[in-house]
Amino acid sequence: MVWKFRQHLHGKKCRAYADLDVRLSTSEADGTVFRPDLLVVCDPNKIGENFIKGAPDLIIEILSPSTSKYDITTKFMKYREAAVKELWIVDPLQQTVMVYEWSNGAYIANNYGSTDKITVGILPELTIDMNDIFDTEGEIS
Repeated sequence: MVWKFRQHLHGKKCRAYADLDVRLSTSEADGTVFRPDLLVVCDPNKIGENFIKGAPDLIIEILSPSTSKYDITTKFMKYREAAVKELWIVDPLQQTVMVYEWSNGAYIANNYGSTDKITVGILPELTIDMNDIFDTEGEIS
């Protein structure tokens, strides 16, 4: 899935990253750091040498048995507090993607199944087919 975002963003202002630290707060006193599975940043001022400083425009979290509770509780709340514009929660076991889009101070949620296509809210010209996310065995591709 990372390649799809990188390919689409090639030569554009926004950048896609996998496994890069994110400091949601711009305050040095808040040392909370997360490492999403995939993120997109459109503000070059947020891109540091080894981390992103401030809320990315898009965060994608892929659930795993060992981290799913943390991802959908603690991280979700922090992402909401930071007003991340778009948040995807990918569930490989259910082959679903829950997409949260920030609007008027709250998230609007949409659930997508294995045969759906997702139009990326922050990049409306980009559509992701669920087949680009899950391979035929249900693994993340």
